[in-house]
Order: sequence, then C-alpha cells, then structure tokens
Amino acid sequence: MTTVHQLSRFMETKTKVSQINLEDFSVVWLDTNLLITNDCKEMANNLRQIINYLKLFDNTDDCLNYISSLTNEKVFLITSGSLGQVIMPLIDGIPQILSVYIYCTIARRHRQWFDTYSGRKLHGLYTDMNLLLFELKKEVALQSKNLFAISVFNQNISNVFKEKSIQDLGHHNGTFIWFQILIETLLRMRQTNDAKVDMLTECRLLYDGNNIEQDKIYDFKHNYQPSDAIRWYTRDSFAYRLLNKALRTENIDIIFLFRFMIKDLHQQLRQLHEMQMNGNSFTVYRGQQMSNDEFQTIRNCQNGRIATNTYLSTTFDKDVAVIYAGDGSARPEIESILFEITVDNKSLLSLTPYANIGSLSYYQDESEVLFSIGTVFCIVSITEDTNGIWHVKLNLSTDEDKEIRKVVDYFRRKMLKKTTLRDLGDYLKDMGQYDKAISYYRVVLERFTINDENEDILYKNIAKCFEEKGDLDEALKNYLLALEVQMIEYTAWYTETGKTYYFIAGIYEKKGIKTLAMKYMDKAFDYLTSLEKQQSTYKSWDSHLVETCNYIGLIHAKRGNHQEALAYFEKASNKLLELPPNDDNMLDLASTYAHIGAVWSALGNGDSALKYYQESYQLKQKILPSSHPSLGTSFNNMGVVCSQHGNYEDALNYYRKSIELRQKSLPIAHISIAACYANMANLYSKQNDFTEAINHYEKALDIRQSCLSQDSQLITKSYIDIAYNYDKKCDYDKSLEIYRTALSIAMDHKVKDHVQISSIYNRMGLVYQKQGKMTDCFEYHRNALQTYLGNIRENHQCPQYLVVLYENMSFAQMELKLYTDALENCQKALTIRLKNTPDDHLSIAKLC
Repeated sequence: MTTVHQLSRFMETKTKVSQINLEDFSVVWLDTNLLITNDCKEMANNLRQIINYLKLFDNTDDCLNYISSLTNEKVFLITSGSLGQVIMPLIDGIPQILSVYIYCTIARRHRQWFDTYSGRKLHGLYTDMNLLLFELKKEVALQSKNLFAISVFNQNISNVFKEKSIQDLGHHNGTFIWFQILIETLLRMRQTNDAKVDMLTECRLLYDGNNIEQDKIYDFKHNYQPSDAIRWYTRDSFAYRLLNKALRTENIDIIFLFRFMIKDLHQQLRQLHEMQMNGNSFTVYRGQQMSNDEFQTIRNCQNGRIATNTYLSTTFDKDVAVIYAGDGSARPEIESILFEITVDNKSLLSLTPYANIGSLSYYQDESEVLFSIGTVFCIVSITEDTNGIWHVKLNLSTDEDKEIRKVVDYFRRKMLKKTTLRDLGDYLKDMGQYDKAISYYRVVLERFTINDENEDILYKNIAKCFEEKGDLDEALKNYLLALEVQMIEYTAWYTETGKTYYFIAGIYEKKGIKTLAMKYMDKAFDYLTSLEKQQSTYKSWDSHLVETCNYIGLIHAKRGNHQEALAYFEKASNKLLELPPNDDNMLDLASTYAHIGAVWSALGNGDSALKYYQESYQLKQKILPSSHPSLGTSFNNMGVVCSQHGNYEDALNYYRKSIELRQKSLPIAHISIAACYANMANLYSKQNDFTEAINHYEKALDIRQSCLSQDSQLITKSYIDIAYNYDKKCDYDKSLEIYRTALSIAMDHKVKDHVQISSIYNRMGLVYQKQGKMTDCFEYHRNALQTYLGNIRENHQCPQYLVVLYENMSFAQMELKLYTDALENCQKALTIRLKNTPDDHLSIAKLC
C-alpha cells in the first residue's frame, strides 16, 4: 500500500524548492489514509493553487512539531475527523495555526466533538472537497489582509530623530529607518532588464508545479510594463505574496529581487499622489485582526506614532473594513481592530506617497487608497465599541513627514555621502545586524560588477561581520578575498591594502597562529611605511596620510613599541590639526586621541591616558548625537583606565554610563554592551563582590551567546570567569561544573586555543586541590602542562606561565608523596625563573 510519504515525494518532484516557503501561509494536510491516488494528487494540486506551500503528514506528533517550529508563517490545517478529535485539544498553544478544516466522508460521526470545539480555530466540517477549497480560498483572501508590519513609537518622531543618527533609533525603531534607507537605496539604482529576469527566474523555481502561478509568471514576463506596477501589486499572485512577506520579514534577498517592481510601484504612487493633491481632507478605513500582544503594543502608546514597514491598503468603504476587522469572537488571542485614518491632503508632497489607486487596481470595484512603505500616522484615540471591535483613530502625520525628510537628507549627506549600494549593508552592520548585512553585501557582490562597487570593500565588510560574530574562519576567508582583489585591481597608493594585511594579522592572532599573525603584521607594516613615504610628498594626500600613520601606530602598539606608536599617532594628530576643522577631520582627531590614550594606558600613565580619552570624548560630543555609540566607547575607555589605577567607583560610573548610552542606541544584544558588563564584573571581582561579578559575567554571556557563534573564544572566556568567581565564593562543585562546560566548548572549537584549554585544566586542578582531591588535582595539572608543551612552540611559550604549571605539578606530586617527580618539576620551574628573573627576586628564594 502506498503512503503519505510517497505522496509527499510525488509532490516534491513537482517543485524543485519544496523546503522553502517564501509566502505568508502554508497548508498542512494531516491524514493517516493519504494515498497516492489520482484523487489525492488532484486535491494536493488544487490546494497548491490557493496556497503554494503544502506539507503532508500521517503522524500527529510530527505534524505538531513541524508547525510549532515555524516562525514567519501561518498554517491552515486540514485533517480527518478522527485525527481532528485528537489534535484539537493540543493546538490552543500553537499560534501558528490560523484555522482547522475537518475533511471526512461521514460528518455525523464527528458532529458531537466538533460542536464542543466550535469557535476555537475550527473553520468547518466538510464532506465535499470543492466546498472546502472554496471556503479556504475565501479565508486566505481575508487573512492576507491581516498581515502587515509596523513600528510603534511612544513619542514624536521629531524627538526620536532630532539628533539625526541612525544609531539613535536603537533596537526600538531601527526597523523604521532600515526601510527608509532600503527605499532610498533601491530608488537610486539603475533599472535594468536583468533585475526582471532574475526575479522571474527565481519565481519560476519557487512555483514549479503550480500551473496557475506559472501562467501568471508567463503573463508578467511578456506583458508587464512599469505602468502596471499597481495592477500587479493588487492582484492575488506570486508578486503580491512574495513581496509582502519579504517586506514584513525583512528578507533582503527577495526584496532585492523585486527591486525594479518596488521602484516602479513607488514612482507610480508618486505620480498619482501628485495628480490627486487637491487640498481636501478625506478619511479611509482598514479592518484588521491582530494578536493581543501586537495590539497591546499600540494601546500602550496612546498619542504615539505608528509607521508602516510594508505597503498599507485602506478603503473608503467603512462597511467593507468592518467585515475584515471581524466581530471580536476570536478573543482573547485575536483582537478585532478598525483603523480610521484621516488624511489632510495638503499641497505639500509627502516623502512617502499615497494615492487612490481604484482606477489602476486589479480589482477596480474596490475604493482603495494605498500608502507607501514608511508612512507615519499619529495615534489620536483608542476606544472599544460595544460590538467587540477596537476603534483606533489615526491621522496622517505631515509634521513627522518633514522630520523624515530631514533624516533622509542627513543620511544622504553624512552616511550616504558616496551614495553607493553598500549603504544599507553598512547601516545593518553598524546596528549589529550582522546576518542581514552579510546577506545584503553578498547580493550586491553577486548582482553587480566591480565597476558598480569596490569589490574589496564588500569582502572586507563581510569579513568584519563574521569577525564580530566570532566566526574567524569565514572572516579570514573574506579578508583574503579582499586582499586578492586589491592585489589585482590596485597596485599602489591604496591604504586599504595595508589595512587588510593588518586585519588578517588580527584574525591569525585570535586563532592563536602567531607565526602567520607576525607575517601579516610585518606585511602591513612594510606596506604602510612605504605608502607613508609616498603620501608625505603630496599635500593632496594628507587625509590618507593620517589614516596610514594611525595604522602604523596601531602596529607598533601591538608589538609593544609604545614610543614609536606615540610618534606616529602624534604625527597623525598634528596633520589633522593642519587640515580644515570639518566634522570628519575632527572625528578622525578624536579617534587618534583615543589611540594615544590607549598607549599611555599601556605605559601605566593613567593621568595622560585619561586626559587623551577625555579630549577624544569632548571632540565627539561637539559633533555626534548625544546617544551615539562612539560616546559609549569613550566612557568604557575611561572606565578601563580608572579600573587599572584602583579608582573603582569612578570606573563603575563610567561603565554604567557606557551601558546606559549604548542601550539607547544599539540592539539590546550588542557585543559592545557585553564587553561593558564583563568590565564591570572584573571590577566587582577585584572588590571581592563575587555575587555581583557572577551576575554581570552572566549578563555578558547571555549577550555573547545571542550574537556570537558558539566557536567564539569570548563565550568560553565568560564561562571561565564565572567559574573562577564561584571558586572564590568557595562553591567548588559549581565552579567545576562551569569549568567543565568551558572545557567542552573550548575542545569543540574548530581552531582550538590550546593556551585557553591548558588554563582551564590548570584552574580545575587548583579547585580540586582546595577540595583535597589530590589525585584529581594531579591529573588536571598534568593535562594542563601536557596540553601547553604539546601544542605551543618553544619560542612562543610564556616563561611565567610555564613556571606556574611546573610549580602546580610539583605541589600535587609532593602531596601524593611522588617526591622524585616533584623535585624534578621544581627544578624545571627554578631553571626557567633563573633565566627570566633578576637574581635577587623573591620568587627565586621561594623555590630554593
């Protein structure tokens, strides 16, 4: 007998991308009696004409596990009468399921239990498949109106944007500006036929086996014109479904595929908007069913603002809107909302156009007004009607439109000075949205020629994202690709090549491959010093010379050549003081002062370090918005200096300021915030407040786990720090438990840090020593020594650490009465100390 698995395989042969659903909805068909018969095939094909993505199951647990795993789509579940009775008690906690359709041969057998669950997502009990398909198609049309994304502001956007920084929007409002920059970027791009070809090629694959959508794709290919954008957007087709979900879920790849249509749609809306400006106000409506959580976000922001992240469809017909709103019967999970939007149609053209599209819509009998992405509305009032519908009154915000215009102008002037396609990726990278940034940069690399963009910069930005995520292998791969492009395209006078050598050296250093780290650092130094001599002879190259000197200074600082580093940083700062005092030059000067501060800190001169860090901060403060993350970096740097010199209270205050500022301007889970928490934890640990130290280390760990790959050594370091503080609290079992976790993670790293692994073994040995478990103590100290000696080359070994390892081994052996071995290791420790320590040093006396 054939089974559901065979029918699934049959369906998968009908589509080459069966594992991908880029629409908002899917159909799940659960039945133990699904057979690969003509009826089943026909039914499956008919379902795909309504919703393209279809999954088949004959097991309840597998079915529910699959549905629960979905994050960005809603499910219509079709099941048999007998399985329906089993599954209905289980679906209340699964918000992904919109409706359940019961399909059976004899309805009366299931009527009793069906009536028990009536109103709880049960749509109907059907014996006629054609009737089920008809009802499903109607509900899909209704539910598609309920899917749109918004950003909610609890204050005037003029206040949010008054300082005009993308980071000011932070984790609350970043999506709003993301879409503003997205549209700005797409509208600047050249229209090419390749964009249309790319989109249709992808769509043909996505809808392979779906004859109705294939016919629409054929129609689009041969008949689409820019003047048809609104008609195609309002038609129930692949274009509407894919574009809407891509915008709602921020799918860079699909948004980019539809770039030409977005541009056509925007321009067509703009033309209609200009034609329809007549100074008369009007009111439109939108009926909406919304989850209780989503609606509470709006309720909590009365007198705030709503910004749309997709196109917003509205109607002049209030009665039609009420139908879409529903009657409140789906509470408490779903609320029925009627939006009433008043538009003051003044002569001022809106930055985000809107228009009555009735004459151009695919459904011309609908009185529809379409608002563009990024439209902002003021929340006037929120009241509940007696019929179970919430009534939300909105006004189109013309004042906010002026502010948005200022913001976008600011981006064009400051962030988008060169108006390149990288702009959106750079914004995403700065916001800590590394996966989205990588995806966008790759799209630009794949779809544009070298003449369109600096290919090396794209690879380098991808590498930087991977480095921030802790994926050092991918970071190195992309830095090397950047270098390969630079070697071919740029023969001389290109500072970026020297910087790439520097970044590659940094990756090898993080990977613990010191030979290659030194090799590439030498390459960076040689390249940049040669470049400096060339640049010094031409006054027009002064700004490039500054960057070159700064990177040479950084190399000297990494090598411990602090005086040479200071000389280059001072040369850079003096050159900057000769240049015009514009914002860019002053920010470069602030960065250079921060470098000087870091060198003085390394030299132990806290007063000079703090002075330069403060001067850096003061320059930034004059230019940057008050919540710019770079100011948080300054606070953090000042905190580090205060901590190093025992000014713990001042250090804590600086760290708190840094965290408070960064939380306003960056995503909550940003790696720089984790660094601040770790710094605070270090301070608490120094002050023997181990409970607070653990608390702050755990905050740092939570953030690092959410935004770094598990391969990141920072995650392992967090566990080590937490374990150490449990050790200091004398909670030895807990300490060992967490050290084991750290050891397991460190051993699983693709590139193992053997110094770190040795350190964990050594620390665990010390904990066992405190517990009096000397056999375990000896075992772990031996592992620590063997790991270090077996994996670290002799010329890279740290003498001080080797002494510690031999001493610890010697002590454990003494306790176990292994006196000969203990003496041998004690002598090794003494030999190393004599080679590396003055003859009169107290530590030598202790070993003699």
